[in-house]
Amino acid sequence: FEKRSEYLNEVLSKIDLFLFPSDFHRQVHIDNGIDPKKCKTNKNGIMMPSVNYKKAQSKIIRFGFTGGPGKIKGYELILEAFSKVALNNYEIVVVDGAKNLGKSWSHAFKNAKIEGKIRIMPPYTQNTMDDFYKHIDVLLFPSQWKESFGLTVREALVRDIWIISTNGGGTTEDLVEGENSHIIPISDNSDYLLEAILECFDKNFQKFHNKYKQDITTYEDQSQELNDILTALDQTVSHDS
Repeated sequence: FEKRSEYLNEVLSKIDLFLFPSDFHRQVHIDNGIDPKKCKTNKNGIMMPSVNYKKAQSKIIRFGFTGGPGKIKGYELILEAFSKVALNNYEIVVVDGAKNLGKSWSHAFKNAKIEGKIRIMPPYTQNTMDDFYKHIDVLLFPSQWKESFGLTVREALVRDIWIISTNGGGTTEDLVEGENSHIIPISDNSDYLLEAILECFDKNFQKFHNKYKQDITTYEDQSQELNDILTALDQTVSHDS
């Protein structure tokens, strides 16, 4: 371990600039010894909705989930929380991302003991993601670890989707508690998620608009910022040499 650390530190010392997708991720590396002057945040850009994007109408609340089965993304917490919801006027829309690998996650949700409906949707691409987001009102993102960014959270925010997210690092940097999201602790106690879910039943999501979505970084924003960063770096390196 010591030899590996010495080697990595030697390599890292030769780097002129480190780029990070969030301020949180940048700070993690600074806390672990990277020179702050060499660390810059260049947030990931996202694809904006198409000009024809419009949320589909629904008489029930639709909760979306893209993480698949497993503890890390909070799948077990979601099913446990909804098992305590004594209502049936909701739907959980699950993206079956495993189909991209010739498999399926649907079996993990078929026997869920909940009152609402579970709908399995095929995986989407950058060009078809509107087909998923227009059919949900709330994105569930109860990740059980500190995320460096949280791409789906931003994709949902610019499409006027409410977010339920754990306080997971870079994920929350574009969230405003009570205004476009509920932020809950990272915990294996599903009651935090349950409370956030129940609060959603008192909201009118057909009229919800995220007033902070103009702050979300687009592809164009990221590329322009990256160009500015690299231009400044080139000038600095050229001057020093």
